[in-house]
Amino acid sequence: MKIRNAQLSDAFKIAQIHIASWRSAYKGMVPDDYLDKLSVEKRKRGWEEIINGLDASGQCLIVAEDKGEIVSFISAGAARKYNLEFDGELYAIYSDPAYYGHGAGTILFEKCTDYLKQEGFSNFYCWVLEDNKIGRRFYERIGGEIVGNQKETVEIAGKKLQEVMYGWTL
Repeated sequence: MKIRNAQLSDAFKIAQIHIASWRSAYKGMVPDDYLDKLSVEKRKRGWEEIINGLDASGQCLIVAEDKGEIVSFISAGAARKYNLEFDGELYAIYSDPAYYGHGAGTILFEKCTDYLKQEGFSNFYCWVLEDNKIGRRFYERIGGEIVGNQKETVEIAGKKLQEVMYGWTL
């Protein structure tokens, strides 16, 4: 598996993986009609904006390739919430559902933590849907611990969902 920083030309594939992963991981949690309407083109534009701003934002976006094809990605940087004890945040980590359990996520997580350490972060957090058992098992397997009673309610397509926070010390 090849690990590298994302490039602008990767935005379409990152968007495809993002949506495929949502449709797989969040089925039964997020309304099906919302998942069905997710737009690769819209997500692509969002990822292009992120990639274009990487240098200025201090954010990392790293991809994993298998046989020349992107199969997973991770994004992290400064914490977006300033009232927490964490200075870094894992924004996103998604894999092509065909690659769940193949190790790409773990490898990307290690590269991401290396980046955060190098940038001077001391710790970081991420939010995960409370009912996302697969995601929660992954975070626990790579050393994430639930942070106290930190919970947030998010609304997706009119449905209120609970998120729990996982944290890591670098």
